[in-house]
Amino acid sequence: LKNTLEAKDAQALAAITQHAKGLQHTVNDMLNMTQAQNSALSLNLRPVDISQQIALSIAAQAVYAEQNHVVVEQNIAPNLWVQGDAERLSDVIQGLLCNAYHFGHDQRVVITLQEVGAVSIQLSIRDNGPGIEASEKSQIFLNFLERKTTTDTTLPGQGLSLFLCKAITQ
Repeated sequence: LKNTLEAKDAQALAAITQHAKGLQHTVNDMLNMTQAQNSALSLNLRPVDISQQIALSIAAQAVYAEQNHVVVEQNIAPNLWVQGDAERLSDVIQGLLCNAYHFGHDQRVVITLQEVGAVSIQLSIRDNGPGIEASEKSQIFLNFLERKTTTDTTLPGQGLSLFLCKAITQ
């Protein structure tokens, strides 16, 4: 099909496909939000290599990172296993990555995964964005929260990522 399309038609088709995937992602987020609010979010718990899940999530976001000139610095301890749902953990990692890509200003995101004690791990995803104002810190995990910049401009987004990250990890 692509061989018969003109270049502008192929670009339009690619844009439509990208927007359709974005809409599908938003609909899935809305369904997950509803399940989380009704305590019906199902989890398939099993041993998961969280180091591998992070690598897969970074790979899934690679095109976006490259298009937006985001450099991802990784400090990932290998072979760290947790009891969890691989798909949901991937959703959490990708949600945090998207948030960092979206709000970061220096096009650099640092991901750190380390063991903390004998039975805990710590995942940190940092960007160099504007930070979170003290008045918003208690609200960042609420659904549909729209962040504002220091100039009081609303930043685009649905306000679901951090809500879903919290719901899944709890």
